[in-house]
Amino acid sequence: MNFPPGGVTDATFRRMGERFKVLTGQSLVIDNKPGRGIAAGALNNARPDGHTLGVLGRTQMSLYEQLNGRLPYHPVNDFTWIANITSSYFGLYVPAHSPWQSVQDVIKAAKAKPGSLTYGTAFGHGGLSHVPMEAFTRLAGIEMLHVPFKGDSESIMMLTQGEIHMIVAGGSAMPFVDAGRLRLLAWLAPQRNPRLPDTPTLRELGYPVEVAAPVGIGGPKGMKPEHVRFYEQTFQKLLNEPEVRAFLDENYQRVDFMDSQAFQAWATRQLPIEKEIVTRFNLNNDKKP
Repeated sequence: MNFPPGGVTDATFRRMGERFKVLTGQSLVIDNKPGRGIAAGALNNARPDGHTLGVLGRTQMSLYEQLNGRLPYHPVNDFTWIANITSSYFGLYVPAHSPWQSVQDVIKAAKAKPGSLTYGTAFGHGGLSHVPMEAFTRLAGIEMLHVPFKGDSESIMMLTQGEIHMIVAGGSAMPFVDAGRLRLLAWLAPQRNPRLPDTPTLRELGYPVEVAAPVGIGGPKGMKPEHVRFYEQTFQKLLNEPEVRAFLDENYQRVDFMDSQAFQAWATRQLPIEKEIVTRFNLNNDKKP
């Protein structure tokens, strides 16, 4: 997978790997390959014999567009899209001592001092949480300064130290909410989290934006249909297990199952969206100074 050890995605697939062995009697060995295109390249080069899987999502699509298609594989057509597994809850957080108790408070403060408020995200300029926040600021008629970070841990640290005003982060920020150090104002998700039913979504507040971060599994191009069905059905069974659902819930992820056909269709629709994002935020490598 293209995620480092210790993160939520890594922990999720390791937990599912434990249940996978119980259900099937076969081991699911996790091989972390973080870095630009490393994991996707290894998956593309693997034999389509059903023994090698990988995590698929938006990362390889964005990289493909940033490099103007100069990858040895197509980010959609050269993979077998087996099933989407989860999506994460992302929220808008401020320090617990902040005077802002709501999103409307943030908007009011931003209008009072245009361009003075800062917000951090973990996926860089043009990343999956920067784009919806830009859409939010435009819809709200405000200006805020984006500060990109390498990961949630870095952005959370800067927020708790008072270096920035707010962040968009995943469930890794919730322990700081529980500890009384951060305050969650709203979810950038399609629905409220059942664990925090009183926290609204930006969509409910009149700003139809959200962080779209499906994480699924796939394989090399040309996998046999029976292998695809086996994994598709097995992971669907895993997602129906109370133990797995409880783990996802505890880590502020939600079940977002798509079968192979639906996952492939999503990827096909998403690729031109990634191209538009790369163009809008000038992420094309040939155009960078």
